[in-house]
Amino acid sequence: MKQPMRLLLYSHDTFGLGHTKRTISLGSAILEREPEAKVLYVTGSPIIQELRLPKGMDYVKIPSVTKCGPENYIPRYLKLRFYDLLRLRARLIGTVAEEFQPDIFIVDHAPIGMSGEILPTLRSLRKSRTKIVLGLRDVLDDPVIVRPLWEDQQIAGVMREFYDLILVYGMEEFFDPISEYGLPVDVRDKTRFTGYVHRPHVVLSANEVRRRLQIPAGPFVLITVGGGEDGCAVLRFVMAALHERPLEGFSVFVTTGPMCPDEIREEIVREGGENIIVTEFVEDLPS
Repeated sequence: MKQPMRLLLYSHDTFGLGHTKRTISLGSAILEREPEAKVLYVTGSPIIQELRLPKGMDYVKIPSVTKCGPENYIPRYLKLRFYDLLRLRARLIGTVAEEFQPDIFIVDHAPIGMSGEILPTLRSLRKSRTKIVLGLRDVLDDPVIVRPLWEDQQIAGVMREFYDLILVYGMEEFFDPISEYGLPVDVRDKTRFTGYVHRPHVVLSANEVRRRLQIPAGPFVLITVGGGEDGCAVLRFVMAALHERPLEGFSVFVTTGPMCPDEIREEIVREGGENIIVTEFVEDLPS
């Protein structure tokens, strides 16, 4: 290509951190291979501003929603009817794509986006030179759930009409979503299994981790529930257990996750003792 590649990434990011983290990892890997690439990420993540993006990658934040049931969403913050919020998000995504004019559009997880919000963008980009890619984790859900849902949403037709390439972030020998979810042969023909997405990570020394997080000397227990949106019950059980039978000689480090409801986090802080450290978010959790 004569000009630096323009790559547009989309993930609806309605629940948890996994999709956001994976999308940032993909952007990082692309920029390592193509340092001059222009990588733009459209996301509904409510904590995108807390995450470190690689040099050369930026994001457009669309209004956040939260998942309250299978294919059931509500606005996370804005007091709008869901339909109005959905229309707003769809128009913002379409405008970004139109102005950015990507060479490649990578869609994460949801072939039509949340509640079909990217269908207008897919139709528009299909008329351009943009190559459109769908990235799927291998196991989406039980086939008994996915098959009727995808049939209702006409996903096979969407994959056939709009997508140039389908990437499965997994191993065909372990789980093959194309056959398990009943997709046709022509969809399989454009599918590639990549193996699992893994980012080599430089793990900080134990001393540096303790210094940054102010963890005292001696053994400690780490308690984490990911993003925290659905881990409240686990946190409550653990805190109750620690009060019932304190860990003598141990410090306890609790990271509630940035999506843990404020009232639950405040409850955990109130119940914590002097040897229990509670924090909302640790970006470098592997260390």
